[in-house]
Amino acid sequence: MFLRLTSLILCLLLSTPSYSMDEFSAWLQKMGCDELLASYLEERLEDVNPIVRLQSAKDLANVYAVLLSRATANEDIKLLERANALLDKMPEAGTTDLRLQLLRAAYLSAEQMIERYRLRYTDKSNADAAAIQLTEIASKLAVIKKALLNKKNRQEKKSEELSQKIGLANSLIAWSHYYIAMQMNSTEHATKAVDLFAKMLHGDRPTLQSVSIDLKQHEQGARAILGIALCKDILNDPNGPEVWLEVIETSDAHAGVRMSVPMWRFFGDIEQGRWINAIKSMPLVVNVDKSLILRLAAVHALEHYSEKGASELSALAIATLIDCGQLAMVSEIVELYGLSTLDRSGFIANFISADIAYRDARAKMNSDEPTEEPAIVEMFDIVLSHLKRALLATNATAYSALLDDCYFTLAFSYYYTARFVKAIDSFVNATEGKNAETSVWMTLVCLERLQQKNAHQLQMQVELTSLYLSTWPKSQRATQLLLHQTSSNTDDVSIDKLLAVSSSDPNYQQTQRKASRLLYNMWAEASQEEQELIGNRYVSIASLLMFSDSKLRTDKTAIQRSAVRAMRVLEVALHNKIRRNVAAEQAFVVIDTLDNEQLYDFSEFNDELKFRAVLLSIYNNNFSDAYLSTKELILNSPKSSWASASSKVLWQLWDDGNFSPTELERFTIGTYLLSSCTDVQYANRQFMPIALSVAKSGFTSFIELNIEANALEALRAIRILIASYPNIEEIVQLAAEIESAVGIPETAAKHWKKLLASCQKETAPWLNAKYNIALSLSKRDKALARKFLDQHRALYPEYGIEPYGTLLRSLHKKLGGSI
Repeated sequence: MFLRLTSLILCLLLSTPSYSMDEFSAWLQKMGCDELLASYLEERLEDVNPIVRLQSAKDLANVYAVLLSRATANEDIKLLERANALLDKMPEAGTTDLRLQLLRAAYLSAEQMIERYRLRYTDKSNADAAAIQLTEIASKLAVIKKALLNKKNRQEKKSEELSQKIGLANSLIAWSHYYIAMQMNSTEHATKAVDLFAKMLHGDRPTLQSVSIDLKQHEQGARAILGIALCKDILNDPNGPEVWLEVIETSDAHAGVRMSVPMWRFFGDIEQGRWINAIKSMPLVVNVDKSLILRLAAVHALEHYSEKGASELSALAIATLIDCGQLAMVSEIVELYGLSTLDRSGFIANFISADIAYRDARAKMNSDEPTEEPAIVEMFDIVLSHLKRALLATNATAYSALLDDCYFTLAFSYYYTARFVKAIDSFVNATEGKNAETSVWMTLVCLERLQQKNAHQLQMQVELTSLYLSTWPKSQRATQLLLHQTSSNTDDVSIDKLLAVSSSDPNYQQTQRKASRLLYNMWAEASQEEQELIGNRYVSIASLLMFSDSKLRTDKTAIQRSAVRAMRVLEVALHNKIRRNVAAEQAFVVIDTLDNEQLYDFSEFNDELKFRAVLLSIYNNNFSDAYLSTKELILNSPKSSWASASSKVLWQLWDDGNFSPTELERFTIGTYLLSSCTDVQYANRQFMPIALSVAKSGFTSFIELNIEANALEALRAIRILIASYPNIEEIVQLAAEIESAVGIPETAAKHWKKLLASCQKETAPWLNAKYNIALSLSKRDKALARKFLDQHRALYPEYGIEPYGTLLRSLHKKLGGSI
């Protein structure tokens, strides 16, 4: 958004000569548009002028410093990345302010990691790494602090802003050493920290007498006093932290720090193992998430369970968490430290054990589907045993609010191990509590899973279905239940009910989808008489759904639905009885869009899509495109069923006389259709007409275009045919013609003689045969050919009907015969 706005303002600026680039930056800064200014300066880093780039980088560093000063730990990761990228690209642009703020961000991140470990939300190794990082941060901050002090000494006039930066550096260094000391139990770093805190209070030693106590009214001063208290505790100072904590508990101390004192006192009791004190100080901690305070007490006390007071504190913390309903947290703690603080025969211990075992079992499953895998079943049996002991525990009634959860988990444990009858009983027990909706739903799911249902179960299914639809009618599951009901009846009535749902109904889209699926299934099984009605209804509904899903570019499921539906629309719309060309064209648009934007991969459907395109071209009377697409299919995927289907469609159109192909087109398609046939199959009724046509078109394209390969294929085809049909005049004549042109003249002559003997005298076929025999003889023996024609002239002085009379006369004359 900022980049677009920057571009817009920049365009306006460049068109207004009264402004310069510097003025624009100053204007953005004056208006407080820091984010926009940062984006603008980032664009200026690409300027061709190196001076402009460097100045922009320095200005940008200052803007980043301002933005980072407002951010908390990890609040703006992208901003940190942008700032670090600037330093990587142009190190000379790194201002002291920017480096200070980057170190502040790094400090906050490390501090957060150590605090997470204090609560045992992360491993010690991560916290130790954060402490090491703080060592590096403190070292770098010391360099920056020195630079800031030098700058302060050079200034004649006192700068409040510069003093604040020095104070920030001091504070970060001091607190870095505190957290290192706390994490590593280091007296060295605690000593460094306490001395730094004292200097922040204008003291040369960390004693109440040497520091300015009145600075407690300011946040930094109060925090410095707090820091001294915490470090004194780590150093086991004889006076302890209390004298310092009491200083900032007075009404004139900074309110925010004063309110945090009970928390830090409690933290100190925990860190130093003062378990009895912690029991007393824990209830006094307010304005903090109570569950986190209880977790802190529990995890630390459990790690020192054998120490006096630790077991008592852990038991108290766990019990209070349970009373607060924080069972998930208790479960996490038990998973980490075991059941040592719980009564193992009681409800909670068994319930928590069941929860842990249940999560372990679910983690081993690859899906939400029930399984009978022995290892998984065994894990769920452990869950069931814990839950049953929990329900039988003497104190179970004291946790009535949890009994519903107990039955709920029990039911799912039965469900996931395919024990549906027992799951039904347990889900029914949980239908009165907070899990009522899911329990009713899962009862219906389990009933549906039963192979056979008795009368009671059938009645239960009817009653619970009615209960669910009436109690939670607007839920997504209610729609699923309604749609599931219709799935058992795929006739027109159920589809009509689905299509009758108003477009304003929240379930409208789902009912349309269900109707679409039902119609497609019906289409697949429809008789020829039903196909037209069902197919047209399907295309009308599916086309709209296809378009609406295709617009949801970021929804992978919607895109997949759109892609599948587009393929189905093509299938149905291009059926010979439907021919919905516009719908098919729309489906191709959706497919092309999804494919071009790489939202769905249609590569496995390339051949099918090419076939659908052939059909669409045919229906649009674009036969040339249909042939070219088919030819491409044959070349790229000769073994594809779609290439075969496309070729058959074209051939049938030619046979039906819908349009006439060129001889070359007929030869190409016919040759492909015969490519998988054996010689014997050429004689079959199905392939003989194709083979004969290939022979004719191959011979013709050779004569017209001199394509020798076509002539050879024609010769092969006619030789196979004449072997099976030696007495069919058309085949014998074509064989004779092809053999004459590209084969062996002697073989051609045999065919012509056969025709001469079988044809009626003086007819065109008879005269054609005579002419070709004479022509063939003339190439081998002119005298014999002339004698042959002399005999013909004697019997038929006019030689015969045209055009053969002229042909015979001319050949006779050429051979020197008496005319």
